[in-house]
Amino acid sequence: MKARPSKKNIHPFDEISGAWCNTDASTSSIMESVSFVTPVLESFFIHTVNESINTLSGEHTPLLERGKSFIQEEANHSRIHGLFNEHLFAYLGKKPPGLQLTYWVLKQIRTKVSLHSRLLLAAALEHIAAVLSKVYLQEQSNMTMTSDYAQAMFLMHANEEIGHRSVVFDLWLNHGTSNILSRMLVIALILSGGALYLIGSFPWILYKKHIHHSKTHMITAILLSLGNIAFRMLQALFDRRTYCVIYELFSFIRPNYHPDHLIQ
Repeated sequence: MKARPSKKNIHPFDEISGAWCNTDASTSSIMESVSFVTPVLESFFIHTVNESINTLSGEHTPLLERGKSFIQEEANHSRIHGLFNEHLFAYLGKKPPGLQLTYWVLKQIRTKVSLHSRLLLAAALEHIAAVLSKVYLQEQSNMTMTSDYAQAMFLMHANEEIGHRSVVFDLWLNHGTSNILSRMLVIALILSGGALYLIGSFPWILYKKHIHHSKTHMITAILLSLGNIAFRMLQALFDRRTYCVIYELFSFIRPNYHPDHLIQ
């Protein structure tokens, strides 16, 4: 997708303070949680890849150029999510819980962990982003967003995540590989950390979406939204597509894994 969302396309914040995605407050809250954390993760990617490509020699020119292109795309993702997040801040009033902690943890990793280990973490994060982007691209035709900016932003981001899914992994391979246990551990840590972030940020955003309602209405709406999420998670347990996604998420630990094999 070539089009880029621009600032003038952002709808007023009162249009995204409610159920702007699938007319569902819980889905909208999850999408907002993802948008908030995106620039934080991409800052980590940019610094890690930039440090890595600075170690490449002339014989690695194609990988160097791919790394530079990756940095440009990630910087653009941060910019467009930042513009969208400005409007989310307008009704939330402050950042969701867990966002500052995520930033702090990644900052500590940047300063205290070896480049090879950081590349492994970044490659695993990019792998998970590619798997989730694949799911999003398969499902986005069934999604309805009242924000044209958000729709263009998430679609563009998913396409580009698929497009550059192999860059960090190839940079990591250039610095040496790790054993299966290390790959398994990093995937488990990312999934656990992501779940904790969503547990902290999603209910808080959901609460903010209903804060202007009466107390009874607010409690009822939040309980219904949480119940809807729980019901959809239960449904997913009986959907074979869920197990396909889980298989792809953990395919990262296979000795012969490469991101190019992810998308057929």
